[in-house]
Amino acid sequence: MKKLAEANPDLGIDVTSWLNKFFPFNGYSLRFEIKKAMKKVLGKEFRLYDLRSFFASYMIKNGVSPMIVNIMQGRVPPQQFRIL
Repeated sequence: MKKLAEANPDLGIDVTSWLNKFFPFNGYSLRFEIKKAMKKVLGKEFRLYDLRSFFASYMIKNGVSPMIVNIMQGRVPPQQFRIL
């Protein structure tokens, strides 16, 4: 979105308002809500890294392409996106 705004200054795109509209959480509040849900549902708390690692391992074990897993985890730069 930031690159779009920089490439088209005449459009008057307010990146901050769009970001808040599409993702209305800040890092702290999102992390807090996830950890609160962990305690409520599982009765314990663990690192979010462990959840991400488990997700990646589970997806790959079940035959999902490593490229797809990397895209879902945000590890692939936008230049490498292609239509799947």
